[in-house]
Amino acid sequence: MRFAQIAWVIVLFSTEVAAFEPAHLTQLTNTHECFNCDLSGADLSGAALQGADLTLANLKGAQLENSNLKQSTLAEAELTGANLSDANLEGANLWYGNLQAANLSNAKVSEANLFAADLKGANLRFAHLKGANLSNANLQFVDLTLAQLEMAELLLANLTGATLKDTNFEGANLLGANLEAADLSGAILRNANLTGANIEKAILCNTTMPDGHVLYVGC
Repeated sequence: MRFAQIAWVIVLFSTEVAAFEPAHLTQLTNTHECFNCDLSGADLSGAALQGADLTLANLKGAQLENSNLKQSTLAEAELTGANLSDANLEGANLWYGNLQAANLSNAKVSEANLFAADLKGANLRFAHLKGANLSNANLQFVDLTLAQLEMAELLLANLTGATLKDTNFEGANLLGANLEAADLSGAILRNANLTGANIEKAILCNTTMPDGHVLYVGC
């Protein structure tokens, strides 16, 4: 009886980890269109999905490392815990997407639309986000160490407690952004717009400010 119970738990666990619909995966592969599909836990590593329509798709826990999602539509997609390391998301639409705890390390996300996306706790180390739209995005506790955000839009973005070490924000728009308790050690904010931004309790150690002067606060 105990063996049967253990076996059932294993089956349930396996189902939860790889719960995607095989027919949906086939549809995506053949047509590059999969609106509201269930691809949770699917292995799409290295997939060529440029321009694909994955609006409202469930990609929770999916493996998408090294995938090409350039100019794809992932609006309101569920990407919690997904692995997008080294993925190409240039010009992609991730509007209102859920990317909590996702891995986007070294991902190419330049010019992408991440308006109001939820990236809480995501790994964005070394990510390329030049010109990306992150306005109203939830970036609480993200790791953006050495990320490139030149000319990015971060209007009213929530960066509370974020790790922003050596991050390049040159020319970025941080109007009204919340940077409370963020670690901006070594960050570059030259020509950035910090009007109305909250930097209370932020670490500004060797941080280049908008006017070019360097602060050593909280070192």
